[in-house]
Amino acid sequence: MIISGLYVIIQPDLHPAYSPVELAGFALQGGADVIQWRDKSGDTEMGWQMAKAIAKLCQPYKKPFIINDNVELALDVGADGVHLGQDDLPIGAARKLLGPGKIIGGSAGTSERARALCEAGVNYIGAGHVFPTQTKQKTTPPIGVDGLRAVCDAVDVPVIAIGGISEDNMPALFEAGAAGMAVVSAVCAAEDPLKATQILKRKFEDNG
Repeated sequence: MIISGLYVIIQPDLHPAYSPVELAGFALQGGADVIQWRDKSGDTEMGWQMAKAIAKLCQPYKKPFIINDNVELALDVGADGVHLGQDDLPIGAARKLLGPGKIIGGSAGTSERARALCEAGVNYIGAGHVFPTQTKQKTTPPIGVDGLRAVCDAVDVPVIAIGGISEDNMPALFEAGAAGMAVVSAVCAAEDPLKATQILKRKFEDNG
């Protein structure tokens, strides 16, 4: 299963009117190619319930469902894989737990980090943050389009751009070599999440 296309990250408390499960449903209806559940709330029971429900939603669409950080949760809810940051479980340890058939993604902001992740066995790279973003607190500056291009040029696995992505800046990311775009607030904080997903998907198809 290859990770590419419109990658929508769902997390709690981003929309005043819709639950995470409803947001995932809108994203899938709108054409999302990958769904990730990212929960930093610390509410284990809520996180499990949301992840289980979203995993079930993804099945009829035959779209990959990825869990951020939590390998145990991914195994428990039958997710297709995990995405691991630099401070999470090492890739090798995650692979031993998940087995060869699951997807593992890793985060990289430099070509050196991206190459190290590939050597460790990731299936795709999440590269960023490309542009300024308010969704997740950052301690490093954006890598920009040139930084994204450097990551894309350094590896053979798909690279998913993340951070401040909108329909306006997507063409530059394609030109840099990205295989997909990950968005959070562009869908989950939109007034109409379904319409927002459809617009992004059309933009992706126009450029992909």
